[in-house]
Amino acid sequence: MNPRFFRWMSGRNGIDTISITSLSAGTILCIITAFTKNPILYLVSVAFFLYAIFRILSGNVQKRRYENQQFRLFFISTGSFIKNFGWKTRAFFTEFGRKIRYGWRQKKDPYRIFLCPGCGQKVRVPSGKGKISIHCPKCGRDFIKKT
Repeated sequence: MNPRFFRWMSGRNGIDTISITSLSAGTILCIITAFTKNPILYLVSVAFFLYAIFRILSGNVQKRRYENQQFRLFFISTGSFIKNFGWKTRAFFTEFGRKIRYGWRQKKDPYRIFLCPGCGQKVRVPSGKGKISIHCPKCGRDFIKKT
């Protein structure tokens, strides 16, 4: 590379995420325009190319970095939303399929967990037994609860 080019580009923004995205969008629109012959798409693609060149050659580096940071944060949050939406949708349909195959009744947990009023120890007892006396293994206190 020519050293004059490096001197000319010093203090300029250069290529960042937004300029790469605008160049990619402009290229995609140019390819679509080649097949559809739509002049509006052609103008939009030229606008994307001009915006990318403006960003690359911009001397206001601080402002361009802030814009790039906001752009990246937006797409990171949007990407995680889309990823979570896909995961939640898949989980919903998996659960729906399970309910269709095995019935709508939920399996009940065979145990209940109570806290001892004396020491706060968690005590696991079988559920569905009615009122029972529970003995705490830690402090030895007996208390009555309905399972």
